[in-house]
Amino acid sequence: MGQGYYTRDKPASQSNKIIVPWEKPYRIEKKRCTDCRIWKHPTEFYKANNTHDGWCNVCKSCDNARRNDRGRRIREHNKNT
Repeated sequence: MGQGYYTRDKPASQSNKIIVPWEKPYRIEKKRCTDCRIWKHPTEFYKANNTHDGWCNVCKSCDNARRNDRGRRIREHNKNT
C-alpha cells in the first residue's frame, strides 16, 4: 500500500512556516491610524490576525473613544425606550 497524504513528508521548500507579523520581513516602524491620521508605533494598535501587517487600522485610543461613545448612545437609547 502507498503512503497516505498525511503521512508523507513535505520537502523543506514546502514546509509550513509560521509568519509572525512583528518579525522580519513584516516589521514596521510606524503605522497611521485611519481615524485620527497620526503616525504611531504599532504597539499602540490592537493585534488583528486578519490584516496584512497584523495590527488593527484604528489605534487603541481612538478605538476606546469609539466604543465609549457607542456605549453612551446605546445607554441613552435604552433609557428613552
